[in-house]
Amino acid sequence: ARDCRRWCASKRRSWLDRSQADGRAGMSVSVVLPDQLRGLVPDGSNVCLPGDPGTVREALETLRRHHLEVYHRIVTEQGEVRPHVNLFVGRENIRWHEGLETRLPEGAELVVLPAVSGG
Repeated sequence: ARDCRRWCASKRRSWLDRSQADGRAGMSVSVVLPDQLRGLVPDGSNVCLPGDPGTVREALETLRRHHLEVYHRIVTEQGEVRPHVNLFVGRENIRWHEGLETRLPEGAELVVLPAVSGG
């Protein structure tokens, strides 16, 4: 997680430099992807979301606009988190809080983890 924050901070600085010219706000949320989904992102890394998504739902909508294939691996056609996917804000699973309406603090990490099962 610390490496992701460092990487995202470097991307944020670069994005902020470009965005100041056109008046856009800075990035506030990073999406930490499992290895299985990183291949769907052009540079094979985690995703820093532009703007200021206030909830998990808003973050996922931003992800949909920028990385549609990743979004479809996380969210069903009905707009719900897939049963085999867990989303965490910090250390808290959103399923045990407010679900997709879970608030995202400034600088939050939204961690995507596939469920693990077996015997």
